Amino acid sequence: MALLTGLMPLLHLYAMYRLPFNAQRTRMQATKRACLLMAACLCWPGTAALSRAAAIPAPVSAAPTSPLLLAAAGATSGQNRSQEDLETHEWGPVQVVVYKSKRKLLVYRYGKFFKQYPIVLGFKPEGRKRFAHDARTPEGYYHIINIRPHPRWQYFITFSYPNAEDRRLYNEELAAGRIPELDGSPLSIGGSVGIHGSDKPDKQAAGTDWTKGCIAMNSIDVIELRSLVSVGTPVWVLE
Repeated sequence: MALLTGLMPLLHLYAMYRLPFNAQRTRMQATKRACLLMAACLCWPGTAALSRAAAIPAPVSAAPTSPLLLAAAGATSGQNRSQEDLETHEWGPVQVVVYKSKRKLLVYRYGKFFKQYPIVLGFKPEGRKRFAHDARTPEGYYHIINIRPHPRWQYFITFSYPNAEDRRLYNEELAAGRIPELDGSPLSIGGSVGIHGSDKPDKQAAGTDWTKGCIAMNSIDVIELRSLVSVGTPVWVLE
């Protein structure tokens, strides 16, 4: 802006030299109007702020897509939330996103990627959890319902499995006779699924899935996660 302002007199003289008299007068009038417009722009309080903002490049982030956008795109199993639902939902300051296939747990703060941790899953990790004792880790949208100290795993952070979609799919399979039976009764849908630490550091380091369906972290990581989350924190478990 300063460079353009300094060049204006030179441009004006050049125009005066190159044009005949009548055209010079027309150009003078046009130049006068341009100068008045530029002065008005320079005096406008927002101009300096806009110039400074334009000079700051937008941050380039290699972090995964925000879970809100993932939900809007229908990336979570059984979740079909509209953009309006997402915009009006009170998400809170922290969100947890679990990528099962990548064995990663990510934390977002105020919609921005904050940190990620390695995890392992149930010892039958493929597919969503269908019923109790199937050793699978759930997939879908949940929220934390309880946080408690644990003698083996530092903390047990329980989330809200089963959700409404889990129940719907379970009832469909139950009606179709696809739920295994124990002592003549179908197995239940299960519960008490969460995120916890580990007393198996060798398996954690090797990335070996060993739980009965929960998400296991290194104990030092679950202690840190406990300091970031609270009851009500959203948990997205993605394939």
